[in-house]
Amino acid sequence: MRPTRLLVLAALAVVGATASPADAHDLKLELKVSATEVTFVAAYDGDEPAEGGKVTLSTAEGVEVAKGVLNDKGVWVTPLPPPGKYVVVVRDGSHRDRKEFTINPPASATAEPVVEVTYERWRIDKTLGLSVGLGVLLGGTVLYVVLRRRRS
Repeated sequence: MRPTRLLVLAALAVVGATASPADAHDLKLELKVSATEVTFVAAYDGDEPAEGGKVTLSTAEGVEVAKGVLNDKGVWVTPLPPPGKYVVVVRDGSHRDRKEFTINPPASATAEPVVEVTYERWRIDKTLGLSVGLGVLLGGTVLYVVLRRRRS
């Protein structure tokens, strides 16, 4: 066996033996509306609250309506704004999530306002993402080996 191959195999063995699972997480924002207030809840995968994250609520035109900071449970509550189109952004460190939503007037004086989320960031399914990533790595490796053999 050539020394280069032996070195590559040794390196792979070391990486495989010492690797730990990646602990990446995604910030997700949810909103709940009652007759008098809007509650924003932000958490990472695994339900870890985004404590201390900054929330900005603006109209669709970009006029700031309210802003605040998430509490230790990842929750921020603000009075219900008038019916209209809104954008909410939560930032926690380098993580960010954004939703666009519309508050429609209630059907009657005693009914709750109707909220329609009109934009949410698309998230790839983790299994699909892992499969695509591994496929790209495997395909690149095969292509590299084929091209190296042609040159030899």
